[in-house]
Amino acid sequence: MQTVRPLGTSTVGVLTLLAVSGALLAGPVGAQGSAGYGYAGSSGSTGSAAPSASRAGAAPTQRVQLAIDDFVFFPAEISFPAGTEITWVNAGRTQHTTTAPGLWDSRPVASGGRWAAMFAVPGTYDYICTIHPDLMQGRLTITAS
Repeated sequence: MQTVRPLGTSTVGVLTLLAVSGALLAGPVGAQGSAGYGYAGSSGSTGSAAPSASRAGAAPTQRVQLAIDDFVFFPAEISFPAGTEITWVNAGRTQHTTTAPGLWDSRPVASGGRWAAMFAVPGTYDYICTIHPDLMQGRLTITAS
């Protein structure tokens, strides 16, 4: 299994979590819709995110990589400062998702695929694989930077 480590120079899409009008919204940095809101794909394989608030040009403070394997997130619980870009890499033999219902959804990520998100709002986020929800749960804590 892979451990948390800095990413190389590969380019992946970015999802930003922002507090907007008291609500936590998720949306990848990319195409802009009305009033600066919009979304674009955020995976290197399959997967996408729901549209919502985004901040074009926001650069991550650090980049880390987490593993998705058959049938576990590794590590299952971890903490990073706000502004961290996290890439989940599917090292397993089957499709998996990283999904925090109502906040983000990678959609199925194929074996060898990846999906990235940048987290800007401190908090604790519980997430699951929607394909294997009874087996795969994770917890991500984002601290103030």
